[in-house]
Amino acid sequence: MARGSEHGRPGRLSAEQARRLGLAAVSSILVLALVAVSVEAGQRRLERDRGARSASHTLTVSGEGQPAIGSTATTVAGGASTTGTAGSGQMLSGTGALSSGQAAAVSSGAAGTPHTYDPGVTDTSILVGGSTFLSGPAAVYGDQLATGLQAGLDAINAEGGVNGRKFQLVLYDDGADPAKQLANTKRLVEVDHVFALTMIYAPGQLGQYVSSVGIPVFTEGQFDEEFTNPWWFATGGPQRLGSIAIAEKAAQLGAKKAAIFYLNAGGGNYTDAYAQAVSADFQSLGISVAFTESVNPTQSDCTDGMTKAAGDGVDFIDFELDVGHTIPCVLSAQEENYKPAKGWGGYLIGVPATPQGIGAYSAGMYAVDAFGPVYQDPTYLKYVHQVNSQVEAVSSPTAGMYTAAFLMASGIQKLGNDITRQRLRDVINTFTDWTPPFLNPSDSQEPRYTFRPGCHVGLGSFYYIQVKQNPSNSGDYEFYPSSPYMPFYVTQPASSNPMYTCRKSEP
Repeated sequence: MARGSEHGRPGRLSAEQARRLGLAAVSSILVLALVAVSVEAGQRRLERDRGARSASHTLTVSGEGQPAIGSTATTVAGGASTTGTAGSGQMLSGTGALSSGQAAAVSSGAAGTPHTYDPGVTDTSILVGGSTFLSGPAAVYGDQLATGLQAGLDAINAEGGVNGRKFQLVLYDDGADPAKQLANTKRLVEVDHVFALTMIYAPGQLGQYVSSVGIPVFTEGQFDEEFTNPWWFATGGPQRLGSIAIAEKAAQLGAKKAAIFYLNAGGGNYTDAYAQAVSADFQSLGISVAFTESVNPTQSDCTDGMTKAAGDGVDFIDFELDVGHTIPCVLSAQEENYKPAKGWGGYLIGVPATPQGIGAYSAGMYAVDAFGPVYQDPTYLKYVHQVNSQVEAVSSPTAGMYTAAFLMASGIQKLGNDITRQRLRDVINTFTDWTPPFLNPSDSQEPRYTFRPGCHVGLGSFYYIQVKQNPSNSGDYEFYPSSPYMPFYVTQPASSNPMYTCRKSEP
């Protein structure tokens, strides 16, 4: 999903600063590999503010070296879950009691009840692992993903964990290199023996590998494969649905002629074919598409495209671009003294860096989001700031991964002492209108999730966000909610792909 902004942030960044911050759109692991000019090697530690932390925590992230394992966060209480019994809180220094090749282990509880565990689970701990881009040009977003996950686990552990078991996390840095992420993922499964995976992305070999070993993944999500792979559970929505939502917003605004500016990186959602699919969405809503403008990964301005849009009378521009390319495109439009009459927007641009990098010229820009109530939760803000006080809390990579930690914990809590990956997948596939347990389940303006074996577009609703001036700071422009929650499935334009309509048929 696109991301909201955090109030009180500094004003406009330079175009180059904003470009570096947003060089890859959040969750675009494929694009990151294609557009990154340089990828830093080695390891990067997450900054820690330990002052207010009550639980012991030793998470480090690793590049080529050994991982460190840390304890982390909240009892899953409320909703469909119950508060677990506090465990010993002791952290393991290794990967648990399971040896390589074990499919499951059976131990005896205090009352002699057999406990069936898949690798990564003991009587007192649950080991999860992830790989993300903590170095390189998009490290600012990798930090958000890792911080959000760690904050969620910290919150769960602080309340006793899940049925007395504390979460531990092994996290590797992949620098946005898909080959390194695949290697890290195999290491997490085959060497570290984690029970579940987080933050990794499905395209290409990685999705095939995860399916072959049968291990659940909890992440924010972007690509179609992350919503069609039966082992993926994403808390956001597919880029394709977000693109359709932007087309629908353009129609609501009365747009008559659009242009699609898209990143042409040769794979994933960054191809001519994807741009043509988005173009068809606009046309099906009665909006003619004057042209689709290909932007290559090394391109630093959009002067030609914006000149063409102004000359063709384009009144709405859809950006199928990462933030690092959207910002210089908008600055090119500003230099041309052109702004589409009905507006502009995109699925991937709703991050704080967008208005920070553009300033007043970004006013009116649209994106989509789903995590507003999470941003307002004081416990969420507390744990995010304890993990990393410099990370954007009001941003969907952070909130999406925090929510993913609770989704995983809610599923595990229902397993009792029979904790296997297959059972976890099966139980989450029964969740109907699941609301994160730290939110009010009776409030209609909350993110809700329904999962079924044939429908992993879990998120059921979204809302639009729009750039406006912060009333308390005349020089600050930020994304603000501009609609209530709305159903997140396709009604118009019609789609023959069941992924885009499966939520409509679910409870």
